[in-house]
Amino acid sequence: MKTSGDIAGVILAGGRGERMGGLAKAFLEVGGGRAIDRLLTVYQRLFDEIVVAVRDREGFEDFGVTVAVDQVAIRSSLTGIHAGLWASKAPFVFVAPCDMPFLQPGLVQSLLAEVDGEADVVIPLKENGRVEPLCAVYSKSCLPHIKKQLEGGD
Repeated sequence: MKTSGDIAGVILAGGRGERMGGLAKAFLEVGGGRAIDRLLTVYQRLFDEIVVAVRDREGFEDFGVTVAVDQVAIRSSLTGIHAGLWASKAPFVFVAPCDMPFLQPGLVQSLLAEVDGEADVVIPLKENGRVEPLCAVYSKSCLPHIKKQLEGGD
């Protein structure tokens, strides 16, 4: 079941792939398909609007989705969340990194069900008490706060 359009799906694909010799993780073959294609399959079932947040647009032009280039030079996942939120038309975005190719629709739907317009962020809590901010829902109201963090180098 797709969202009503109030929530867009953002794939974070802007990493440098340093641990992989500079190879773009989005294009790695995983389980018989490219990581990004596996995520797009899940997202296409759930979201009317899909955004891929990238450091460099090259290689991402032909997916038929919005491509959001990082607007801040600082290299972090927060940079991609910022770009995805900024580019999206929806008031909320669900984000996941491209190196999460086995993302399950049920998990995403569980998080989406918690969006009530009151909370700015819906983040899963792991059994060990840690949060997973790279598989979460963010409101556009987070944009000024994220920008302030990034501009402060934090």
